[in-house]
Amino acid sequence: MSWASLDRIREDLSSKVAKNEVVLAIVITRLLRNKKMLKEVDAKAKRKTQCLLFGVEKSNVAESFDCSVANALIEASLAIWSSLAMLDDLSNVDGISK
Repeated sequence: MSWASLDRIREDLSSKVAKNEVVLAIVITRLLRNKKMLKEVDAKAKRKTQCLLFGVEKSNVAESFDCSVANALIEASLAIWSSLAMLDDLSNVDGISK
């Protein structure tokens, strides 16, 4: 194998490694974002369950207001995350579909 051939192979592999590192960074970012969104949804489900259980026990109208406020805040947060996910989907890196 000649030196020129070895240099060409090294450059090709270096290019592939650089592209793979970009893809890996994107995947890690998506993973962390999705974990955060899952944590928020789990928290919402827990709060909703607590509100429902408390409502069954007390049957108090004031407590249902607190649940509505909590639901509105979580839904707004999820809408923001969904919008960010849509923007992320619109930006393809090296033709990689999301």
